[in-house]
Amino acid sequence: MRIPHRGTRAALAALVGLVPISLAVPTLVAAPASAAATDIKVNEIITNSATSPDSIELTNIGDQPVDVSGWILKDNNDARTLAIAGGTTIAPGSFLAIPVDGVTNGFGLGNGDAARVFLADGTTLVDAHTFPSHSAPSWSRCADGTGEFVQATTETLGAANDCGSVDDLVINEVESNGDTVNGDWIEIGNPTGVALDVSGLVVKDDDDTHAVTIPAATTVPAGGLVAVVTENAAKTGPVGAFGLGGADSARLFRADGTTLIAEHTWTAHATTTYGRCPDLVGAVVATGEGTFGTANACPLPAEIDAVNINEVESNGDTTDWIELVNTGAAPVDVSGWILRDNDNTSAATVPAATTLAAGGHLAVDTDVATGSTDFGLGAADQARLFLPDGVTLVDSHQWAAHALTTYGRCPDGTGDFALTEGGTKGAANACGGASDPNTVKLNEIESNGDAVGDWVEITNTGNAPVNISGWKLRDSADDHPFAVVPDNTILAAGGFHWLYTEFPPPGFGLGVDDSVTLFRADGTTVVDSHSWTGGHAATTDGRCADGTGEWQTTTVATKGAANACSPIRVNEIESNDAASGPDWVELVNLSDAPIDVAGWVIKDSTEVDPTTLPAATVVPANGHLVVTALAAGLGGTDAVRLFDPSAKLIDSSSWAAHATQTHGRCKDGVGAFVDNVAPTPGAVNDCPGLDTQAWPGSQSVTVADLAGTFNQDASGLVFDPTDANTVWVSQNKAGTLTKLVKDGDTYVPAAGWAPGRNPKYNDGTGSPDSEGITFGPDGAVYLATERNNEVSGVSKNAVLRYEPETSMNATDEWSLNAILPSLGANLGLEGITWIPDGHLTSGGLVDQSTSQAYDPTDYPDHGTGLYVVAVEGTGLLYVVALDQTSAVQESAHLIATIDPQLKTNAGPPGVMDVVWDPTAEQLWAICDDSCDGVSVTLALESGAFGVTAAYDRPVGMPNLNNEGFALAPESSCTEGTRTVLWADDGDTDGHSLRAGTFPCAEVVDPAPVVNVAAPRISGTAKVGLTLSGSAGTWTPTPATTSYQWLADGKAISGASGTRFKVAPSMVGKRISLRVSVTADGFLAAQKTSAATARVVRAAFAVRSGPRLTGTPRVGKVLAVRVGTVSPAPSVSYAWYVNGRRIAASGPKLRVLRRWAGDRIAVKVTYTRTGWTTATRNTQTVKIRR
Repeated sequence: MRIPHRGTRAALAALVGLVPISLAVPTLVAAPASAAATDIKVNEIITNSATSPDSIELTNIGDQPVDVSGWILKDNNDARTLAIAGGTTIAPGSFLAIPVDGVTNGFGLGNGDAARVFLADGTTLVDAHTFPSHSAPSWSRCADGTGEFVQATTETLGAANDCGSVDDLVINEVESNGDTVNGDWIEIGNPTGVALDVSGLVVKDDDDTHAVTIPAATTVPAGGLVAVVTENAAKTGPVGAFGLGGADSARLFRADGTTLIAEHTWTAHATTTYGRCPDLVGAVVATGEGTFGTANACPLPAEIDAVNINEVESNGDTTDWIELVNTGAAPVDVSGWILRDNDNTSAATVPAATTLAAGGHLAVDTDVATGSTDFGLGAADQARLFLPDGVTLVDSHQWAAHALTTYGRCPDGTGDFALTEGGTKGAANACGGASDPNTVKLNEIESNGDAVGDWVEITNTGNAPVNISGWKLRDSADDHPFAVVPDNTILAAGGFHWLYTEFPPPGFGLGVDDSVTLFRADGTTVVDSHSWTGGHAATTDGRCADGTGEWQTTTVATKGAANACSPIRVNEIESNDAASGPDWVELVNLSDAPIDVAGWVIKDSTEVDPTTLPAATVVPANGHLVVTALAAGLGGTDAVRLFDPSAKLIDSSSWAAHATQTHGRCKDGVGAFVDNVAPTPGAVNDCPGLDTQAWPGSQSVTVADLAGTFNQDASGLVFDPTDANTVWVSQNKAGTLTKLVKDGDTYVPAAGWAPGRNPKYNDGTGSPDSEGITFGPDGAVYLATERNNEVSGVSKNAVLRYEPETSMNATDEWSLNAILPSLGANLGLEGITWIPDGHLTSGGLVDQSTSQAYDPTDYPDHGTGLYVVAVEGTGLLYVVALDQTSAVQESAHLIATIDPQLKTNAGPPGVMDVVWDPTAEQLWAICDDSCDGVSVTLALESGAFGVTAAYDRPVGMPNLNNEGFALAPESSCTEGTRTVLWADDGDTDGHSLRAGTFPCAEVVDPAPVVNVAAPRISGTAKVGLTLSGSAGTWTPTPATTSYQWLADGKAISGASGTRFKVAPSMVGKRISLRVSVTADGFLAAQKTSAATARVVRAAFAVRSGPRLTGTPRVGKVLAVRVGTVSPAPSVSYAWYVNGRRIAASGPKLRVLRRWAGDRIAVKVTYTRTGWTTATRNTQTVKIRR
């Protein structure tokens, strides 16, 4: 059974989905229509269709018919109009499709245009829609008349739009016997013309208690597929996981878990999978292979399956040709079948009435084919055979170089493609000879990732090509998947082939201490191997000489070409001297010893006039040599090539135009060629870019962790904001988070944190590749991750929030893939930090989505600040708002992009970490050994962050693969410095952390506010009276002023205003006023007024004195009225009879018999705290009997 080529399945899977469009476009302004007219809506737009003219469809969303006679249709040009015919009415809920192209006075709709409908006056706008491109094939409202316009895949002119629903979904493919990558899974298909949101739908087997819910934000594109894992390969997830049995069912339900949408039942496991053929609409059959989330591998009919491409001649015969063979038992009519190379515009058609006999051969000349689009077969090309529909792929073969003979199947008709002994056009293949696979060797290894990832290069040291199709590579871990050489790969004699180890996923990355083994296609026969220890190579590990020599660190990476084994390199080229001087070429020696280059040859792009270096020509150790006596001048489009005496090419550079200054390597000796700032013959190149300065802290660093704490991959680094003696480290490939505490001069794992804990995604699965770490304002840990290490070849840039002392499952997840450029799986997020809104708004940060000053209220769920992430693949920093809601899958918004201007020695930009320093109010951006450890600071000015300084790494620190950076808080400053830590991903010498110092901010004591005129008190210091105070005069004018009244220098409780009422308790004390002031940028100050005289008592106001009342007779009662006194006093009484005091002391007295004829009076005494005592006498009365 043969399955369609993966390219065919990819094309099926890539059907464009229904995508809502939101565009910033110029507004076409017109007068509004009446309420009744506005029931008419533009509903569907067709442009550039293969089956329909450009058309505009209208619909009536009201409940009354609308007469549209004479109404005007326009595109985005008011001069192009088309009137609707008279007598045209649109009934409620009806549709009217109007062709606008190919009719009288019509107009076409462009690739980015508008569809507008006006009343008959041509100016009153009824409705309009502006679209950015041609329809594919339809711009349709979903829902009809009221929804947003989307790109639908079905034209429905004159009828309701094809908007689909989840009830249309089908079960498209089922894997019940667990593939090795994804486990058991159910694939859902969308046969409609619109994308469908399947979030929350439920898949089950035949047991209702087994259920997996489809995650939030899951959409199936129009005509597309999505696979739902029911039990992963490790049998550890997802939530609710269940395996599919040999006799079982796959069922899809609505979110209620009871409303059935689709199902498929089987009685035994399929050898491969069960799938619909054709996809979405066909019957369910056993497929050719599982195609997780992509178009099914549907079997071809047996008679068609018997026809193969058998032999290919691409170079050497009189014509190029492709031979077919029929391996079946019956003849096959191949009339009209189509042959193509790798270009779909070329085709050779098998003539009519052509039958291929059983066991027969048919050769078709491709470059002299009659009645076809002729094509030749290239050195790196393919041969493809299609049915007459031009779509259904029957067979294919691909190659990377011309064969010395032909490529043919061995055994004939059924075997794999190999080099034949010779072409046998129209006959059985000549399969007698075979190449020696032992001539294939590992040649170069990049273990620390180029701009895409880790890679391995293979070379063929023999004299004949070797078919290495299906050969396999693996690192030191036997449980890692293989990296597989593609089918139909022929490695020419002396040729090179390379492949990334992490792509396609899942793949594997190469470590600091690792190995690579090359196997034959059986996965067990070892061809070659190489291992290394002590860290990644600064460039690559390569054989010198190629394929046969010892392994060493190369000068530079040369993927797919001969290794750069010589320390001599072409370094600078002058091809157009401004002073009309000679052209010259500068060589550099990257070794520590002088090198004799006598007899070496410099050529331009031709073989004419080579320059041979004379005897005694030496390039100094770590020095430069300028060659001015060039036999050939250098042109505007030319090259320089350097050969050793054996004629081996050592180095070269080519250019398309003269440099403004000179062409030179940046970094000197090892970087890519750029236009230098100025010529520097015989010296280090003057490279454009940052001007660095010495590290401002200590030039020495110390090891800051115990040997073996991390082993490798320490990447993210941050001080705990609550404790400057605690550090958190995230590891990428190892996927761990470790809390460390300071112990003397080193940091050791905290109790319970050795050897680190493993962060997971929210559902408890996965191994996030944690490159960066920071703390948020909520005290939680935020990790910047670039992929799931369990699927390491797939980019998955996300910020994950953790409360690590509670759980290692993420509480929140922010996917950034949608707002970042497309990135390789190992080139994503590297660092993360947080900046408070206050700094961003005061600095006027420009929000690139609005081109206005950043306004936090535009992002109501984002919290109190923004996060900044560093991205390795672009070398840029991205400022993002992360929504903080109750959801797990949160939204992220791109606010701004920052260029830290960091360049790797090879030329591309690079950045490995980003840190916010709140004390200096600046960002730090860090680069690793690829930039020689340069770091920059950036400040917010004029609405954007710009570089303010660039620093070299400390002199005493080797050029380590530092991917993490952390500054201790300013509060930890000791003797004017604070600690800075670097995290070395390579764990050089068994240590990952190194510590240095950075100067603390200089503390300048501000001047105090100055008192010019002292505070004053006005009023009399007497009980009951009120004193008033004034603040005096100060410079500068205070921002705040506060008052405190004092009694004998001590603060009076509650007396803090500008006025003070003297209380009785103040008697005898002196009152003063202390004034305290503050002003921005100045020290607070105080000044006390002069004191008053001692507080004196107040006097009573006696408006009327005391009087005796009652009848002055024996036996009667006399009483004292105290009179009118202010304030109310305490009163005491002294009674007198005939001037002598008696014992009575109350306000009343009963007259005794013995007092008859005597005279009685009372002395009344008034007292009150703080007042002078006063006495008054009543009148004297005579007692009668």
